[in-house]
Amino acid sequence: MRTISFRSALFAACLLVPTIAHADSDGERAKELFEKGRKLAKDGRCAEALAPFNESLKYAEGVGTLLNLGNCYETLGKSASAHRSFLRAQDLASKNDDKRKEEAKERARAIEKEVSSLLIHVPINLKSSAEIRVDGESWPK
Repeated sequence: MRTISFRSALFAACLLVPTIAHADSDGERAKELFEKGRKLAKDGRCAEALAPFNESLKYAEGVGTLLNLGNCYETLGKSASAHRSFLRAQDLASKNDDKRKEEAKERARAIEKEVSSLLIHVPINLKSSAEIRVDGESWPK
């Protein structure tokens, strides 16, 4: 019985190691990409910083990445994309970072007047299954 328990524990541990290592490598990759984007943005190369920031978000969504991405979009005159990034940052920061939540909220509010809006009416019978996507990203209902 002890052999089976030990083997089971060893097997379970082996299964967990790649998952933990993968999670660490995703976080590290996200941080590397964030730092690359941040350096490009500081050097005034916001157009080039968009790709690393967006790729970083694929590995780990971070408030700092979203704020920097929004700043680059705003610098490039892409108000709607900046607004969306600031709102995402606000939502993410609302879980545990009041200071950056307020920063994101203020940044979103400051450019809100520059953002066009679109009103979509969905028939009642489709409301539960309707999905809105913008640039391939699903938007909340």
